[in-house]
Amino acid sequence: PSGSILGAASVTVTAIPSAREVTLGGLPAGYVLSPGDYLGWGYDGALDRRAFHRVVDGGTASGGGALTIEVVPTIRPGLATGAAVVLKSPSFRAHVLPGSAERGRSRRRITEGGGFGFVQTLRQA
Repeated sequence: PSGSILGAASVTVTAIPSAREVTLGGLPAGYVLSPGDYLGWGYDGALDRRAFHRVVDGGTASGGGALTIEVVPTIRPGLATGAAVVLKSPSFRAHVLPGSAERGRSRRRITEGGGFGFVQTLRQA
């Protein structure tokens, strides 16, 4: 969970077999990505346009550090091999949906039950 096992690994996209699969390289040998794990990458090298995905079908990295995984949502056009992959604390850009905010219930110093809807976007607002 802390990402410490990654050490100084530089994980990149090495292949894009389909719109739902991506092959990663540069992982530590034996590194495990499990269903439910999150990862992301940038579409422009500077993470100005970010993608955020959840692993559906993971696996264990080979001795050479390669692993092909299935992700959701589908991979958008524009991802290139060589793109850096973020496994430790990946982030994404999103817009709050207008009218989706829900008030929470306040109990002294704690408010609970609030929420809002959002949609992921690749671009800045």
